[in-house]
Amino acid sequence: NSVPQNWGVVQNDEGIIYVANQAGILEHDGESWRNISLPDAVPCRSIFYFDGVIYAGGPNEFGYLNYDGAGKPIYTSLSKEIKKEFKIINKIFNIGKSIYFQSSQFVFKYRDGKLKILIDEEKVKTLIPFDNYFIVETENGVCKKIFENEEKVTNALPLIFGQHIISSRNLSPTRKLIVTSKYNFYFLNLTNKGIEVE
Repeated sequence: NSVPQNWGVVQNDEGIIYVANQAGILEHDGESWRNISLPDAVPCRSIFYFDGVIYAGGPNEFGYLNYDGAGKPIYTSLSKEIKKEFKIINKIFNIGKSIYFQSSQFVFKYRDGKLKILIDEEKVKTLIPFDNYFIVETENGVCKKIFENEEKVTNALPLIFGQHIISSRNLSPTRKLIVTSKYNFYFLNLTNKGIEVE
């Protein structure tokens, strides 16, 4: 009952594969496929595995997947109490033990059973996670460094030579490859003195 369009794939410690699919979460145990629906049958647009838990996100929906004693999958929605429309969760990541869910206008933090809104109705142009914080750039050009303890530093990272960052990839815990809005490539290095660009 799945459809061809997929948005991401992860594998847990037992080797089971989970796919973010237009029809929900697809699970493959090496022999058969199982379709796990999200609330209101929304598509699964992002998926992330951390510390034994599968996290998933879609249009105005995000939560996590666990199993009961009989091995039946149970999806728990974390967003059901949020009254605002936050659109599609297109990125999920962790910093330490905290899980972050990002849409085009919101960033949510989930830790120890508690959910908080860190970015509220600001147009998010790009978001780059580091070891103990992430940098988010909003549409108005403001860059914020947000630590896991929720301390915020405004104007933490200027535009890279006048260009917005549109994508990044981890090369090491202190080094990232970034792509800018003009499709130029730079290295972002985390040093004791701050962030250096080369």
